[in-house]
Amino acid sequence: IAYNQDVLFPSASLVKIPIMAACFQAETEGKINFLNYYRLKGKYKAKGSGVLKNLRSGGKITIQELIELMITKSDNTATHMLTEILGFDYLNRCFLQFGLHNTNLLRHVMDLRKYRRGIENYTTAFDIATLLEKIYFRTLVSQSASEKMLSLLEKQEIRDRLPRYLPSNIIVAHKTGLFDTVCHDVGIIFHPQGNFLICVLVSDHAEHNFAKELIGQIAKLCFDFYEKWEEKNGEHS
Repeated sequence: IAYNQDVLFPSASLVKIPIMAACFQAETEGKINFLNYYRLKGKYKAKGSGVLKNLRSGGKITIQELIELMITKSDNTATHMLTEILGFDYLNRCFLQFGLHNTNLLRHVMDLRKYRRGIENYTTAFDIATLLEKIYFRTLVSQSASEKMLSLLEKQEIRDRLPRYLPSNIIVAHKTGLFDTVCHDVGIIFHPQGNFLICVLVSDHAEHNFAKELIGQIAKLCFDFYEKWEEKNGEHS
């Protein structure tokens, strides 16, 4: 089922998924080493989500730790550092290489000066679904890289959207996005009767709680479809 799958949305933190993938691509090319340390500098600290902004400058952190913080806590400072390490040109080339034709990175996720000038990062539901599908089938970068990316998405700590109305034991590998007039959640929901991919991007809503409720309700509708299928199938077994 698809609705407005090719409509451009401000990506907010959804862009952290392709940034993560680009990090794994860079590692396979020998461009970076996940175990290398980088210093946390004041110029990297960004507002919004994350824990690094509250730490004292000068501490050391590995690329591997930056990637995990970027995904599990949606850490904007970690994203800023990784963007600086890889560079905008490299990241955008990787996005195209991954098959993302409507996803770009023109500014740091929390660069409010450029945002106010109308410079925006965009993506589409189709692009993100394409990326998640490749991760699920272990074809993005490599089988090992895809498995690690999926594991990171499963550790997502922001659970107020897709998992909102799902049983607590259900695994959801996902990534949220929230900024100004957009609210997103995209991921893979693991159901005993069949795993499914879901991407819900919302914009121009009155307030974020409405969007979060909507995303949670859509995920529950999809989940219930599998539940009812299981009950119906069980009756005829």
